[in-house]
Amino acid sequence: MSKIKGPVVAALDIGTTGIRALQAMGVGDLPTAVRLKILGQGCVPSRGVREAKVENLGELVEAIHGAVESCSDRSRIKFKRVTLGIAGNYTQSRNISGEIPIKYSRAICERDIDRVVRETFENNFPLSAAYVPINYFIRGYRLDDDYVSDPLGMRGSSLGVDIHVVYVHYDKLENLKRAVQKAGLIVERVVIQSFASSLAVLDEEQRQASTIVLDIGGGTTDIAVFYKGQPVFTGAYPYAGEIITSDIAKVFNIGLKEAEKLKCECDLTHLGSPFTTLPIGKNIYSKKEAEAEQPDIVGVIEARIEEIFTDIRSMLEKEDVFSRYAPSGLVITGGGASLKGIVKKAQAIFERSHGIGHFDVVVGRPTHRVVTSGLQVHDDPSLSTVIGLALCRLTGEPFSGGIPRRNSWLHNVVSFWKRMWASDRF
Repeated sequence: MSKIKGPVVAALDIGTTGIRALQAMGVGDLPTAVRLKILGQGCVPSRGVREAKVENLGELVEAIHGAVESCSDRSRIKFKRVTLGIAGNYTQSRNISGEIPIKYSRAICERDIDRVVRETFENNFPLSAAYVPINYFIRGYRLDDDYVSDPLGMRGSSLGVDIHVVYVHYDKLENLKRAVQKAGLIVERVVIQSFASSLAVLDEEQRQASTIVLDIGGGTTDIAVFYKGQPVFTGAYPYAGEIITSDIAKVFNIGLKEAEKLKCECDLTHLGSPFTTLPIGKNIYSKKEAEAEQPDIVGVIEARIEEIFTDIRSMLEKEDVFSRYAPSGLVITGGGASLKGIVKKAQAIFERSHGIGHFDVVVGRPTHRVVTSGLQVHDDPSLSTVIGLALCRLTGEPFSGGIPRRNSWLHNVVSFWKRMWASDRF
């Protein structure tokens, strides 16, 4: 293995169908221009989780241990500290705002910025007492009602802030962390998966524009909407690729393994002749090899895909995403992005949801943030989340650790003298 020259980080993505561990080295200037060189990655089938929720702690611990061991064997580096992804169905999110007066209309300092963020949190409680904040994103500041990206050093009589906050169910988070800890790991930080995936697949122009990201996994579809560089909506839809596989298995009375294979092989844009038949595996009741017409197979997949996209579109309409932020693009990632013809289906459904002209739909792959490595990960959208988690650890995005707390008197004294030393007063 080549000599390690940069910071090495590890990430863990616990999904419904697979558990992935990844080690990567940071390449480039931290944090803005950082890219990843993948050192190792391991994936094992999920056990002990259903719809990204813990069902059997012991089985989940074994599966996590297997993914970590597989990753370490490839990288030849042992690790204990990981950035953990958490699915959107664990979370709630909301946009909050706050404002503080600035006496004597003086220049804004770091203490003012810390204060307005802290007081905004203190004055806006979670939607439920069972939820605690894990990530927050500064969407922008208001200086005397004028929007600014960075108010530091500018003069004004009031300072406001707009924040997108992600809350997680405390008990569910603790169950997930307990499984990770029993596998011998230390959770450094927790990041909502939809943001991690977005960080891996969106470039800076796409983040600044109004863009929807759908991470179609096995059990859930995680959703993030970006506007002017920051997420303005994060959420989840409770169905994804696993239910499509289940539909095929139920309709044609075949096993899940055969149904998954059919799902991956069928092209939604190519129905074929009504008389085109395909072998679909053994019937689970007659135990005989079965066949089905290709249009029938495509029809089953298409019906569920349309339902998923239509429901997500309705969810975003209910949240006023289309009217408020006028998104002009949709990026699909996750394992479900590999379905043939899924882009055209998404284009047809989401273009009908608003009248803003052309609406681009693309499959997002983590190519622009990954440098050449010996592992073939560039074209696999199912790795977007775990690669994004590693990027989160290196870039420091998003802000994590719950509600910002008031600094101690010692911290304030040290900060004061640092500001004095850096000023022109001496």
